[in-house]
Amino acid sequence: MATSWNIQPIPLKLRTPVPSDIEIASEHKCKPIRQIADEIGLTEDEYEPYGHFKAKICRPIPKDSSNFGKYVIVCGITPTPLGEGKSTTVIGLAQAFGAHLKKRSLVCIRQPSQGPTFGIKGGAAGGGYSQVIPMDEFNLHFTGDIHAISAANNLVATAIDSRIFHESTQSDTALFNRLVPSSPSKPRKFSRIQLNRLKKLGIPIDIEPASLTDSQKSEFARLDIDPKTIIWNRVVDMNDRYLRKITIGQAPSEKGLVRQTQFDISVASELMAILALADDLADAKKRIGNIVIGFSKHNPPRPVTCDDLGVSGAVTALLKDAIKPNLIQTLEGTPVLVHCGPFANIAHGNSSAIADKIALDIVGPTGIVLTEAGFGADIGLEKALNIKCRTSGLKPDCAVIVATVRALKCHGGGPPVTPGAVLAKEYKEENLELLEKGLVNLKAHVENITQVFGMPVVVCVNKFSTDTEAELELVRSKAKTFGAFDAVISRGWEQGGAGAVDLAKAVDRACHEAAPKQNKFTYENEESIKTKIEKVAKNVYHAASVEYTELANERIRLYEQMGYGNLPVCIAKTQLSISHDSSLKGIENDDDGESFICSSADQFTVSSSNFRSKPINTIVLQNDKFCKPSYGLLKEPDRHSTLSLVLGKFNFEPTINEPYVFNLFNLYNIQYLTFLKSIFVKHVITNNGISETLLFNWKESLNFMESLKVIHIENGHLPLLDQTFKHVHLPLLHTLIIKSVQMNNIDSEALSGKESHLKKLIITGNKLRNWIWLTSIQIFPHLHHLDLTSNQLAYIPVDLRSHVPNLRRLYVAHNRFKYFSINMFRNWFAIDEFMLASVDVGKSNRLQKLSYIKINSDFSCLLEYDYLVFPDKDMYALQLDIIKKAEDSSNQFPEFFLESLGNSIKYDCPLHQPTSVISWFDIRLCGSRLTYLPDNLYLNSDGRLMYGKDEQGHLDNKHEMIIQTITGTFEKRLVVSENTEDLNKYRLLRKKF
Repeated sequence: MATSWNIQPIPLKLRTPVPSDIEIASEHKCKPIRQIADEIGLTEDEYEPYGHFKAKICRPIPKDSSNFGKYVIVCGITPTPLGEGKSTTVIGLAQAFGAHLKKRSLVCIRQPSQGPTFGIKGGAAGGGYSQVIPMDEFNLHFTGDIHAISAANNLVATAIDSRIFHESTQSDTALFNRLVPSSPSKPRKFSRIQLNRLKKLGIPIDIEPASLTDSQKSEFARLDIDPKTIIWNRVVDMNDRYLRKITIGQAPSEKGLVRQTQFDISVASELMAILALADDLADAKKRIGNIVIGFSKHNPPRPVTCDDLGVSGAVTALLKDAIKPNLIQTLEGTPVLVHCGPFANIAHGNSSAIADKIALDIVGPTGIVLTEAGFGADIGLEKALNIKCRTSGLKPDCAVIVATVRALKCHGGGPPVTPGAVLAKEYKEENLELLEKGLVNLKAHVENITQVFGMPVVVCVNKFSTDTEAELELVRSKAKTFGAFDAVISRGWEQGGAGAVDLAKAVDRACHEAAPKQNKFTYENEESIKTKIEKVAKNVYHAASVEYTELANERIRLYEQMGYGNLPVCIAKTQLSISHDSSLKGIENDDDGESFICSSADQFTVSSSNFRSKPINTIVLQNDKFCKPSYGLLKEPDRHSTLSLVLGKFNFEPTINEPYVFNLFNLYNIQYLTFLKSIFVKHVITNNGISETLLFNWKESLNFMESLKVIHIENGHLPLLDQTFKHVHLPLLHTLIIKSVQMNNIDSEALSGKESHLKKLIITGNKLRNWIWLTSIQIFPHLHHLDLTSNQLAYIPVDLRSHVPNLRRLYVAHNRFKYFSINMFRNWFAIDEFMLASVDVGKSNRLQKLSYIKINSDFSCLLEYDYLVFPDKDMYALQLDIIKKAEDSSNQFPEFFLESLGNSIKYDCPLHQPTSVISWFDIRLCGSRLTYLPDNLYLNSDGRLMYGKDEQGHLDNKHEMIIQTITGTFEKRLVVSENTEDLNKYRLLRKKF
C-alpha cells in the first residue's frame, strides 16, 4: 500500500575539483532518520531507529504486488578490478528521481563486506556527489547484520564438530539420553525440531521416546557425519588468506579428532543467501532447517541438515533482526534501503527480495524502485532473474547497464588495469580504435539483456575526467545500434542527482514506453542440472561447450538422486571476464574450443536457498588483502571526527613496530588521500637507515594532501625526518607535533611564510641543535604555541616579536642555553606565559645571565629552577632592571617571583623611584642569600624590607618588600598574593625539591 510522500531534498554544495568521497560525506549533514521515515510515510511502529541516522524497517512484507511501482535493475559491463561505478550510478539515479524530478523513488542496495572495504576495492557507498550517508557507518559495522550472520554461521560449524566429537566418544544409549534428557519431574520428550528428525527417519512423530527400539534410538542419535564431506565452513568478515585452509581439533582434549577445514568470508555464507531470498522470518527458518552441511557415512550417503543438528531455531533467533531491511539516506536526503550483501561471483549477488518488495509497496504504482546487481550483467543480472526473481515473483521493468570508457578500452586490448598501479596512458588519452574494439563486450551484454532475458535496457556511460567527448559519443551511439532503448552520459559523480537527470528520464521512458516486458528465464526448473549449466554458459557466457570432470559428473548424479535437480543453478565464476578465465577480455574465449571446465573440488549445494551453486574453475571463498590493501586507521584529534577510515585506493606499507597499536598508515604511497585531515604515526623504526628513503618517500605525496591539518609523529628513530618537509605545500596545516624521533635539524621554509596557518609547533625529545629560520617578515603569522623542550638548542636566533607576532606560549626547557636573553620580548604585549625550567648548561656552556629589559602589566612571567646546574660556586649575577611603568593609576605591576634555591644572589641593580600612585610588586627570595641591597632598600628589625624615605627621613611604609626564608626540603605551591582574586590571575606552579 502506497504511503504519503513528502521528501525535502538537501541541496548539494558542489565543488570543483570534486573532493574525496570521505571529505564530501563528512561535510554533509544527515537528516534525522525519524524525518526520513516520516517523509516516506512510515508510522512509528514500522521502523526501529538505530542511532540518529539509521533504522530497521519493521513494515509488514506485502503479499499483493498489484500496487507495486516500477522495478529497475542496475547492472554493468564486465568490470575492471577498480569497479565501473554501478553504486555511484544507482545512487545518482535515486537522487535524480527523488530530489530533482520529484518522483517517488527508493533505491535498494547491498551492505558492503569489511573484506573488500579494507581490501583493494574499498567501500560501496557510491562516490563523489552520489553517495549514501553516514558513509563510515555504512561501510563498517552498520547495524550489525553481517556480524549476526557470522555468529549464526559459526554456531552451525560449532554444532557440527561438537556432534562428531560426542558421537565418537559416547555409546548410543548415552548419546540418546543426552539428546532427549529427562528429569525427576519431567519424562523424556522430543523437542519440536527433533520431530523433524523423526519424520525424516520415517518414525511416527507422536511416539514416546521410551518406546523407540534400540536401533531407532541409534538412528535418531547418530548422524554419522563423514568429515570429508562437510561443506559448511566457518566465516569471518575479513580477507585473511591464512584461513583458507586450517587444521582443527589439535588440542589433547579433542582425542585426536583432527580435520582440515577453512574459513570463508561472511557474505559467502549460505545464511546470507537465505536472508536475501526469504519471504519472512518463518520462511528463513524453514530454509535454515533444510541447509545441507554434509553427508553421512551411510551407503548411499544421506544429506545431513541443520534440523538434524537441532540448531536451526537458535540460528534463526540470531538472525531475527538481520532479516529486517535498513533505512538510511543519500547525500541529497532521498531514502535508501540497505539489506544483505551476497557476492555475485559466489552467490546470487543482489539485495534482498524483502527490501525490494517493501520498497515497491512504499512508492506505490506511480513510483520507481532501483536495485543493483553485482558485477557484470553476465553474473549479477543473470542470477537476479534466474534465482531472485524466479523465487520471489519480482518482475523487472527495465535494466540499466553501466559502461565506462576505461573498461571498454581494457576489453579492446588495453594494458591491464591493476589496483594500486598508475593507469597506462592509453586510459588517459583519446584512443578511439582501442575503444571500438572493446565495444564488443558492451554489445554482448546488451544483447543478453534484450534477447536472452527479454528486457529493455538503457546504457549509462559513466563519465570519467579522462574521457573525451568523442569517446563518450562513440559509446553512446554504438550502444543504440546494439539494441539499447537509449544511451545517456551520466555525470552523477561530479554533479550528484543533477548529473543523472537525463539518465533518469531515459529510464522512466523505458519503463513506460518500451515493448512489454517478457522476463524470460534462461532455463526451466524441470531441466537437468547439466542442461541448466550449459544454457547459462552458452547463452550468457558465449561458450561453445562445457566439459565436466569425472568427480563433477558423479556429484551431479548424486544431487539429482537426492531430489535437488529441480533447483536453479548458481554458477560461481570470475567477474573480470564474461568467460571462465579472468585474463580473457571482450567476449573472446579459449582458442582451442571455447570451453569451460567445471572444477568438481569446489562444487557445493545450497539447497536451503533454493538454488545449486556450481563454480567454473576454482573460486576462492576467502580473498586476500593483496600486499598493499586499503586500510589504515587515522587518528583524527578533531572533536567532530574522532576516527577516519581509508576506504580504498591507497597502498599499505607497514612501518609499525608495535603490533598492538592500531594506528596503521601507508607512509610510502598515499597520493590518493587528498581528503586526509590528520596523520598520527607512532613507533616508527628505521632499519639501518635503509628506510630513510622508504620513510616518508611520501613527502611528494604530501603535496596532494591539501586538506591535511594535523601531523603527529611520535617515538622512533627518524634523524632525517626534516627532509620530508622541504618544498612541501600544506596550506591548511595548523598543528605539527614531532616527539622523540631523534630528529637533528628542521628547516622552517616549508612550514612558514605569509600563507602559513601553523598555530601549534611542538618538537620535543629530539636531538634538535639547529633551527634554520628565514629572514622574511612574519615567518609564522598565526603561531601561538611553540614548544622546543628537551632538545639540544644553545640559543633561539630570532627576533620573536617580528617573526612570530602572535606567540603566546613558549617552552624551551631542557636545552643547552649558554645564555637566554629576553630582549626578544621587547615591546611585547601578547605573551601570557613563559617558562624556563631545568636548564642543563653543561660543563663548558655555563648559563651566565638572565636579563629582562621590560615587564608590562599584561606580561605574567614565571622563572623557576628545578635543577639549576652551575659547574662551580662562582658568583653569578641575576640582573633585574625594572623600568618605571608609565603613570597609569588603573594598573598595577604584576607579581614577579625569583626563586633560586640555595644559590648566592648578588642583587645589584638600583630600583627606580616610583610615583605615589603606583604600588610596587612583591619580590620573594625563597631560600636564597641576599648578599647586596640597593642603597634605597632597608631591612628593619622585624624582617620587613623597606623602600625609601619620606621628606622627614622616615621610612615609607607604602612600599615594602618581604624576605621569606624557607630552608630544607619542601613541596609548596608558590604564593602569588594574599588576595584570592590575584591567585586566580596568575599561573601557580608546584615543584618538588
